[in-house]
Amino acid sequence: MRIHPLRNCIFNESDATASGVNGYLPIAQTLIERHVSATVFHDLNRLMVLPRPTQSHDAFQSLSLIEQPSQLLRRVHTLVQGLSANQITVQRLADELGMSERTLARKVRDETGTAAATYTRRIKLSQVSERLTLTSAPIKMISDELGFSSDSNMRRMFKELTELTPAQYRQRFARF
Repeated sequence: MRIHPLRNCIFNESDATASGVNGYLPIAQTLIERHVSATVFHDLNRLMVLPRPTQSHDAFQSLSLIEQPSQLLRRVHTLVQGLSANQITVQRLADELGMSERTLARKVRDETGTAAATYTRRIKLSQVSERLTLTSAPIKMISDELGFSSDSNMRRMFKELTELTPAQYRQRFARF
């Protein structure tokens, strides 16, 4: 049996299981990646995975787990989504991934064109945007659930990225 703690998956010779709302994604990725190159996987993903039928801000485009172009970015993405916002540091992610902070920062910058801290902040704020558009939960509750140090800190970061307050974002993009 192989356990993938960063992907919330367990595989053995005949079965696989995963947790979470999108648990099937890491199973499908792992099975496909066993048989095709990274380029073919990327093309399959682009052609066969239906986009989520929702509008979102440009800051969150191409930021879903399945759209990440490399295994490293998918692992970083999964880690960030599972941690409280106030627990996310490049050092902690590097430790979890078994590499130095400098190596992780370099690889993330090479693949995304942005600093690792900026990339991880976008992932966490993308979680905020999903909750704003898919639920009617109070903004303070969303901030607390995702582990931001304060509600005002989350609101400030969200507005810096989107140029919209969380309330304005919800009003513009909500699906309920």
